[in-house]
Amino acid sequence: MKFEEQGFLIYETHEIQKITKNAFADVFEICKELNTLAHRIRNSIKLDYDNELHIISVCLLQRILDSFQSTVILMETGLEADSNTITRSSLEALFILRKLCIDPHYIEKYLGYDQIQRKKLINIAKQDKKAFCGKPSLNRNWKKKCQKFCQIYSSTNSKTYTSKS
Repeated sequence: MKFEEQGFLIYETHEIQKITKNAFADVFEICKELNTLAHRIRNSIKLDYDNELHIISVCLLQRILDSFQSTVILMETGLEADSNTITRSSLEALFILRKLCIDPHYIEKYLGYDQIQRKKLINIAKQDKKAFCGKPSLNRNWKKKCQKFCQIYSSTNSKTYTSKS
């Protein structure tokens, strides 16, 4: 089957990946090393269940890691435009995470208008400590809860927030 007939859903996509990986082997090796380091750091985090800033930060970190992996996979396959879109989303989450680290009071503005929805997710995390314990990469509930948080965040992020302070 030809690429022109099926696009990226053809069986021969692995050939495209081989060519791309060989052409940019040094870049993909760096991506692999960064990914390993980031997961080592993420797996070493001891989640503070009573600190909503910490919970939100860890969920944003997971979102950034997932987006990074998606970007690499899409680039390997040659889907550059889609990888750029995911990269922009990842950078947005990174900027928010950075702002939360620099200014913990930013959480009020970040939670903003849809604070009730996000507080529900934080309460879920506080009540279901088993879902957030251990190595996050091995715990599906942990990842699902972070993904749910990120979905709610993504769907409400376009609103303008005002600080309550």
